[in-house]
Amino acid sequence: MEKQNRSPVRGRSSRGRGPSSLWGSLFLFVFSLPFAGVGAAVLWIVPRFDKTEFPWPFKFMFGGIFFGVGVLMAFGALRSVYQHYQRKSLAEKYPNQPWMLDYDWDVQGAIDSPAKKTSNLIIGGLAFAAFMVPFNWLIVSEGAWKFVFPAIVVGIFDCIVLFLFGLAGYHLIQAFKYGSSKIRFGKFPFFLGETMDLEWTTERPIGAFSRININLCCVEEFKTRDSDGDSKTEFREIYRQELPIEQAGVQESVVTLPISLQLPDQPPLGTKITTLENARYWELEIHADTPGVDYSAVFLVPVYAKLVSASALAN
Repeated sequence: MEKQNRSPVRGRSSRGRGPSSLWGSLFLFVFSLPFAGVGAAVLWIVPRFDKTEFPWPFKFMFGGIFFGVGVLMAFGALRSVYQHYQRKSLAEKYPNQPWMLDYDWDVQGAIDSPAKKTSNLIIGGLAFAAFMVPFNWLIVSEGAWKFVFPAIVVGIFDCIVLFLFGLAGYHLIQAFKYGSSKIRFGKFPFFLGETMDLEWTTERPIGAFSRININLCCVEEFKTRDSDGDSKTEFREIYRQELPIEQAGVQESVVTLPISLQLPDQPPLGTKITTLENARYWELEIHADTPGVDYSAVFLVPVYAKLVSASALAN
């Protein structure tokens, strides 16, 4: 079943990225230095000179957060500088293959790893929790009844921390139950108007299932502004093809399932991840209704329009 619309969708993470700017990356690196410097100074001063009553573990957390943010910003800046020069090298090496400049593709296939999602969520949750510790300490030590509104705000952010750990737990169960999932590309890349042939396999059998949904969708990211005028990224599906397996069954061993889908012959739907405009890409979603925690995986697939010049993506 094919559907074409531009309706907004939720629950997605941004994949689009702008071309690496050398001067922008250098500015970010310089901007990161004060954060790392303040954090390092706090970590050095606290055990030597600080005599305030604020608990010293919280002071170390405060310094550690600033230092960590500075280091991450510096690492990101240096990585962008590397990508800038790598992009130029790839443009010379693959003058007629713009997809090699657009994204760091594995030409063999793609992997969905619940374990990686779990670790990312735990790291993010711990960092967020560390950031919230001083605020919670102030609310508790001074009495929440004295700061009702701040206490409510802090409570909301605490709920976000709990949500991150809860989501990490969900993906951890998926990791133990199903392991990682892979799809192997029949060719690289796929072109609009042709057939997409894939092979899907899981690290462990999914067991009994009542239904499997295989969906191929083209997602476009676009920038909008909220009521406060702040920029935000929203998503819309501009194409969707559904391939449901309605019959219930049992997968008792690891098997490779071939998947074949006909791609629409519409050049404007070609993938464009690295761009200053609205990013656009294709995802293969596989969901199986199983007892307990369901199986789900999302794979980024290389679907491009034919006859796209490499210079169009290099600029």
